[in-house]
Amino acid sequence: MSTKQHHAKADKSHPAAAEEREAGGGEELTKAAAPAIALSWEHVPATFALCSSSSCPRADGCLHRAAALLLPAPPASPPTIAGVNPYHVAMGEAGEACPSYLPAAPVRMARGFRRVMDEGLTRRGYAEAMSRLRGLFSSGPLYERRNGVTLLTPAEQEAVAAILVDCGAQEPVAFDAYEEHFDFDLRFGLENR
Repeated sequence: MSTKQHHAKADKSHPAAAEEREAGGGEELTKAAAPAIALSWEHVPATFALCSSSSCPRADGCLHRAAALLLPAPPASPPTIAGVNPYHVAMGEAGEACPSYLPAAPVRMARGFRRVMDEGLTRRGYAEAMSRLRGLFSSGPLYERRNGVTLLTPAEQEAVAAILVDCGAQEPVAFDAYEEHFDFDLRFGLENR
């Protein structure tokens, strides 16, 4: 099933999406976003908060709203879902910055930084970088990110690059590989909760 078909299926079966479709907004989100990769329900983590507000001025560009529009109808829909706090939605509707807003566009995620650590640092720089990176991620998550098992978000890339440059790596720091993904990761945005 194509993403457009999936979106249309979700659009027909979801009450909030049906309301937006009547207002003319349902298919426009898919056309306006048109990123290099298309968002599908399979991308959305089970714990990601969905937003049901169609009147928020930032709804068309919000990842929470885009994910809500993809919610499948029963029996394919999950028995429980997480939702954006209605008070945050009201803030957005009032023209204030909604603290839950996330852009509905893919971002450039990095996979691994072994090469820059192995080739771009002296022994002393490597030891210092590992010590500081353990403070940022702890040992297990550090090794997953360094070896490319876990993707690095843009915020994590900045933090890792700053540490590596401080320890002797040349700028700009090049990670082992890059991929486009939607950034559902809120670890670096928890100050809004």
